[in-house]
Amino acid sequence: MKRDNRNRAVKYSNKVKRKNKVNSSDSQNSLLDSKIARSKKNIQSNKNQKTSLIIIALLIFIFFGLLVIIIIKMPEQPQVSQTDSLDEPLETVDYHVLLTFNNNEGSNYHPFADQFVYLSQNNIQLLNHKKEVIYSENIDLIRPVNVQNDEYFLIADRESGQVIVLNHQGKQFSLSLDGVFAGAYFSEGDYVAIIEENQNQPGFVHIISLDAGHVHLTLQFFESGYPLAIVFNDNLEYFDVLLSNTSSSTLQTLINRYDLEGNQLGQIKLTEYPYLYAQIFYDQEDNIFIAGASNILVLDFSENKVIETYNTGRIIQIVNTNEIVFFASNRIDDDIFLVEWSETEETFVEKKLELLNQIDKISYNDSVVAISGNNRIQLIDLVDKKILLDQYVDTDILRMTIVDNSLILISESDIKSIKF
Repeated sequence: MKRDNRNRAVKYSNKVKRKNKVNSSDSQNSLLDSKIARSKKNIQSNKNQKTSLIIIALLIFIFFGLLVIIIIKMPEQPQVSQTDSLDEPLETVDYHVLLTFNNNEGSNYHPFADQFVYLSQNNIQLLNHKKEVIYSENIDLIRPVNVQNDEYFLIADRESGQVIVLNHQGKQFSLSLDGVFAGAYFSEGDYVAIIEENQNQPGFVHIISLDAGHVHLTLQFFESGYPLAIVFNDNLEYFDVLLSNTSSSTLQTLINRYDLEGNQLGQIKLTEYPYLYAQIFYDQEDNIFIAGASNILVLDFSENKVIETYNTGRIIQIVNTNEIVFFASNRIDDDIFLVEWSETEETFVEKKLELLNQIDKISYNDSVVAISGNNRIQLIDLVDKKILLDQYVDTDILRMTIVDNSLILISESDIKSIKF
């Protein structure tokens, strides 16, 4: 009986061992199957990633290929022609630096045709564009001022009355006034009229011969008024003196006409226009223009009548070329206009400058006008009023002039030239 029990125990033990062995084998097989499944999944995932990368690469390649085709087939950028309106500026151009300065001396340099004049309180120099000195003189001036035309450069002292006139070769002449220099006005080439202030006597007008600096004629105004400006007609048949007179505390403008011998040829009294006028010039018909800070009168001297008037917020600058008379005007509402005098219609014609909100400097010749404002420069054709140049510069402009087909700009640190 015991043996049977022992045999049964042995059989049971063997049966348990076999069962555990089977379970262990099944567990290992299950773990292996799981690893195999995961491996297969990873392999499939890697294949999917590679396929996605290939597709993305193909898409990028196709995109860039299409982009290249589009760029090649794009039309060229249209060029703005010189016949476009004032609202469509031309492309900007580069400038060439002619001279550079030390210590910000640009305010001492003045354009003089294709030369420059260096003017300080103790020195005058005439230079060319290569900065070569043509003429130099040490001086002693307290308040130097200058007036010029194409041929002569006049330097005067507002304190001492000293006057020096240069031409393009050097010094033309010098003279000394008894009183104080108050203004100079050139004729076409033979004379310059100089206004002298004098505390002890009424104002003088001296007509100076430009060839040697001789006083050709002197006019003294006792009761007729204070001289403000002078203009010569082209043929030197006469000249007109603009005067201001106060009678019974009322401001009155007078225009006296003289020949070169000093004979008075006539007078206009503007009793109905009590404004202070400081400029006088002619149009092509020899009508007289007088201008103040905000108004202009056009006069027929022979008929002693006012042809036309123009009133605005502010007259920025008068420009009188050989062909037309025009000026820049700033209205109270801040609109800026280029205003031209039409001799045939005897009226003023306005052209609004859309692209400028400020005017600082104006320079011109008989065919173009250059206008600067806030470091922006526009060059406008005077015939059809089209923009030839519209550009910004990187420095403030102190002075500018037009020489041949170049715009000359003077700043504190250099002188630039812009071709047009």
